[in-house]
Amino acid sequence: MTQPSRAAIYARFSTDLQNERSIEDQIDLCRSYAEREGFEVIATYADKARGMDPQLMFD
Repeated sequence: MTQPSRAAIYARFSTDLQNERSIEDQIDLCRSYAEREGFEVIATYADKARGMDPQLMFD
């Protein structure tokens, strides 16, 4: 029997217009896709970054 391909899920939001639900929705969609396509999800990463302050590029 062939082992399923392994996958990791990476979900991110970076603006104040997005929220925790945004990440949960992304993860749910990715899990559904992985299951449908036969992937084994071995890790899930959630990045709650708020983006980079443009001023930091010039400091």
